[in-house]
Amino acid sequence: MNDFLLLVSLSFAILTLMVVGLVLLWRARPGANARRLLLFLLTGELLLAALQPGILPGIASYLNWNLNLGGEYRLAVALVSAQLVMAAVAALKLAWQPGSDAGDSVLLARVKGLYWLVLGAGLLFLAVDEFFLIHETNQEFWRPFYLLIGAAVGLLTLLLMLRSSRRLVYGQLLSGMALMVTGGILLDIVKGRVRRLGVRCDLPDWLVGICESWDTYLPFMHMLEEVGEMVGVTFLLGAFLTLLPQNVEPGRRLARRLIDSAGPLAAALVLAAFAAWMWLTPAVQLHFSSERVLVEYLDGDLALMGYRLEGAPASPGERVDVILYLQARRALPEPPLLVSLHALKLPDFESIEQDDDPQIGTLVPSTGFVPGTIVHKAMKLDLPEDTPTGHYALMLRIWTGEPPWTHTIGVDVSATDRQLINPDMVLFAGLDVIAGG
Repeated sequence: MNDFLLLVSLSFAILTLMVVGLVLLWRARPGANARRLLLFLLTGELLLAALQPGILPGIASYLNWNLNLGGEYRLAVALVSAQLVMAAVAALKLAWQPGSDAGDSVLLARVKGLYWLVLGAGLLFLAVDEFFLIHETNQEFWRPFYLLIGAAVGLLTLLLMLRSSRRLVYGQLLSGMALMVTGGILLDIVKGRVRRLGVRCDLPDWLVGICESWDTYLPFMHMLEEVGEMVGVTFLLGAFLTLLPQNVEPGRRLARRLIDSAGPLAAALVLAAFAAWMWLTPAVQLHFSSERVLVEYLDGDLALMGYRLEGAPASPGERVDVILYLQARRALPEPPLLVSLHALKLPDFESIEQDDDPQIGTLVPSTGFVPGTIVHKAMKLDLPEDTPTGHYALMLRIWTGEPPWTHTIGVDVSATDRQLINPDMVLFAGLDVIAGG
């Protein structure tokens, strides 16, 4: 099939699965608490979809970056991970205390228990994958692997649905799985291929114009891919919450409440871990383990607040890690800022080693810096084997440019307590190189 038609078909499939999943969720009638939670999640996902770049104009650049459903280290990643953890906890509860269908044999009950256990473990792995990008290390392996596992689990779910009296709930479970696979894998594969190879528009005349301008629809397709994956996780969670037994044995109400709170508590811990990782940890490191400096740029909108040297003093041939701590006091404008670090031999300022990076934050570009928060940047200096011993100055330069960066524009320092050697070059620290031994 033509790739463009395949993109359109997959987009239509995602929209159809969303409608089917919502209808099944409505008819399955989950409990009151589950309904409130699912309504909150689906409303939040709809709001996130409306706030995507290219959908609504006039959103601050740092909100654009952090609310963007595509890419890593965004709010959506934390939300999907939190939902995956809640769904995993619910699946593990079902493995521990499965609800039974009338007529289930002992063997079928055990199969269901094993099914929920494996599904819960798999969802926990997916939650970890969202944070640590396991599948990004080798997509050629992980994509077929996920497709194969998804097909096997989907087939088993279909067989269980046919043997169950709660087919609506299992249908909702299947719609969630299908959404995750269609959006998170299939649409992503086809979209990436079209980006890489271009799109063929050998189509009927009434489709050629739409095909040739498909880039115009790319923000919508990108949003649909990510929202489909997120809503799919919500449908999974809704199915698990609906299947959980509602009857509580006398004397076990307190234990049941504690068990029921495990999912939301785990999700809250995931969100807290994300916030700490992104914003709290750099601020704590700046306060307790860094050397303080003050180098301001853009009339104080951006400042280098401190640094830490790991591996210093160093010997020739060794590596020194330089951790920078930066703060945006206001939203930073386009284009994104880049950073260069040099070790300079004094007194002639000859560069003996450098590290250039096309992103000023380790996890976040400058346009994604949330005003007031501390962002860290990890850089490295691999000292040559023939580096003479002595004292070297560390120079920082912030700049803008376009690949291949043959011409760059430095960002001048507005104010500093350190020495400048050019308006855009500051000597912010020193490094001692000592004889090895």
